[in-house]
Amino acid sequence: MKEIIKDYCSVCKLKKDYLTRGSNYIRYDGVKIVYSLCSECNIAQIKKYREKPKQKQKIQNALYLDKKKNKKHHLARWRLHSAIKKGAITRDPCEVCGEVKTEAHHEDYDKPLDVTWLCRRCHCAFHRKKKEKLN
Repeated sequence: MKEIIKDYCSVCKLKKDYLTRGSNYIRYDGVKIVYSLCSECNIAQIKKYREKPKQKQKIQNALYLDKKKNKKHHLARWRLHSAIKKGAITRDPCEVCGEVKTEAHHEDYDKPLDVTWLCRRCHCAFHRKKKEKLN
């Protein structure tokens, strides 16, 4: 199937470097048209969508249920964040690759200040490996 990808924003019609793939459809002749959005228009559309009362309620319900279900997780994150703000704990570089921008990984939520500092890439890889071991 032939695919046509628009190299300009479908909303503001300007040619930009960074485009996100938006909606797409297949024409009657079998050609797939892929519309693209610049980051500004994409953000504006997301904000507009989230402002709808129905969507606001869905987001609030999801956040509430997640906090209720993972209470230990949220409490551990909150305690760690407070300790970082107070200066009791400092962010360290990634323990795997040495990247400066890191995230905290809790092995045990009952010990909120006992964390492993990992960059986003290594953190995702760690959880991917953990998930593969379980399967």
